[in-house]
Amino acid sequence: MNEELQENARETELELREEVDLMRAKVLEAQRQTDTANEVVGDYQVCCTFHLHTIISRFTSVLFFWQ
Repeated sequence: MNEELQENARETELELREEVDLMRAKVLEAQRQTDTANEVVGDYQVCCTFHLHTIISRFTSVLFFWQ
Protein backbone atom coordinates (compact mmCIF):
# COMPACT_ATOMS: atom_id res chain seq x y z
CA MET A 1 0.00 0.00 0.00
CA ASN A 2 2.80 2.41 0.96
CA GLU A 3 4.70 1.63 -2.25
CA GLU A 4 1.55 2.29 -4.28
CA LEU A 5 1.13 5.69 -2.62
CA GLN A 6 4.77 6.54 -3.29
CA GLU A 7 4.42 5.50 -6.93
CA ASN A 8 1.29 7.64 -7.28
CA ALA A 9 3.10 10.56 -5.71
CA ARG A 10 6.01 10.17 -8.15
CA GLU A 11 3.64 10.01 -11.13
CA THR A 12 1.77 13.06 -9.90
CA GLU A 13 5.03 14.94 -9.41
CA LEU A 14 6.18 14.08 -12.93
CA GLU A 15 2.85 15.17 -14.40
CA LEU A 16 3.01 18.45 -12.49
CA ARG A 17 6.60 19.06 -13.60
CA GLU A 18 5.60 18.47 -17.22
CA GLU A 19 2.66 20.84 -16.83
CA VAL A 20 4.93 23.49 -15.30
CA ASP A 21 7.38 23.09 -18.18
CA LEU A 22 4.57 23.52 -20.71
CA MET A 23 3.30 26.62 -18.93
CA ARG A 24 6.81 28.10 -18.85
CA ALA A 25 7.14 27.52 -22.59
CA LYS A 26 3.79 29.24 -23.16
CA VAL A 27 4.83 32.19 -21.01
CA LEU A 28 8.12 32.52 -22.89
CA GLU A 29 6.30 32.42 -26.23
CA ALA A 30 3.81 35.04 -25.05
CA GLN A 31 6.70 37.23 -23.89
CA ARG A 32 8.40 36.85 -27.27
CA GLN A 33 5.19 37.83 -29.06
CA THR A 34 4.76 40.82 -26.76
CA ASP A 35 8.35 41.94 -27.40
CA THR A 36 7.81 41.65 -31.15
CA ALA A 37 4.55 43.61 -30.95
CA ASN A 38 6.26 46.32 -28.91
CA GLU A 39 8.99 46.62 -31.54
CA VAL A 40 6.37 46.99 -34.27
CA VAL A 41 4.55 49.67 -32.28
CA GLY A 42 7.82 51.52 -31.78
CA ASP A 43 8.52 51.38 -35.52
CA TYR A 44 5.04 52.77 -36.26
CA GLN A 45 5.55 55.56 -33.75
CA VAL A 46 8.80 56.60 -35.42
CA CYS A 47 7.20 56.44 -38.86
CA CYS A 48 4.12 58.42 -37.78
CA THR A 49 6.24 61.06 -36.05
CA PHE A 50 8.36 61.48 -39.18
CA HIS A 51 5.28 61.84 -41.39
CA LEU A 52 3.65 64.25 -38.96
CA HIS A 53 6.72 66.48 -38.94
CA THR A 54 6.84 66.36 -42.75
CA ILE A 55 3.18 67.34 -43.04
CA ILE A 56 3.56 70.16 -40.51
CA SER A 57 6.62 71.44 -42.35
CA ARG A 58 4.77 71.45 -45.67
CA PHE A 59 1.73 73.09 -44.12
CA THR A 60 3.92 75.75 -42.54
CA SER A 61 5.57 76.40 -45.91
CA VAL A 62 2.17 76.81 -47.58
CA LEU A 63 0.98 79.17 -44.84
CA PHE A 64 4.18 81.23 -45.18
CA PHE A 65 3.74 81.37 -48.95
CA TRP A 66 0.16 82.69 -48.64
CA GLN A 67 1.01 85.42 -46.19
